[in-house]
Amino acid sequence: MYVGIAVAFISFVVAGTFSSYWQAFTIAYICYSGSTVLCGETLYKIWNQSFYPVSIRATMTGFSYGIVRAFTAIFSLVTSTLMGYSPKLLLWLLVGCTAIFGTVAIIIVQLLKTYGIHDAGSLR
Repeated sequence: MYVGIAVAFISFVVAGTFSSYWQAFTIAYICYSGSTVLCGETLYKIWNQSFYPVSIRATMTGFSYGIVRAFTAIFSLVTSTLMGYSPKLLLWLLVGCTAIFGTVAIIIVQLLKTYGIHDAGSLR
């Protein structure tokens, strides 16, 4: 997870720094896409399966996906406007989003360790 977060962050920093070069953006985007395998959706699915009891797991996963998809849809409404205004601004906003998701993931892992939270499916 930590490697994935670092690669995602570095990818967008490189893309933001060299935003006038499409080659740099292309390489950064490929690296970012590969990093999500290590720290993105798969980790999210594991955490969903660990935190919710079996009886509500599918409902909570669907509900949380819905919230994330709604935020993504809202952000996509302004993405093209931001790209027209300044591609560099959009890329640096994505750096900020990556820093936020990485920080939250690290905090969650620390909370799990601190409070000894185990698989909710094992609690009866």
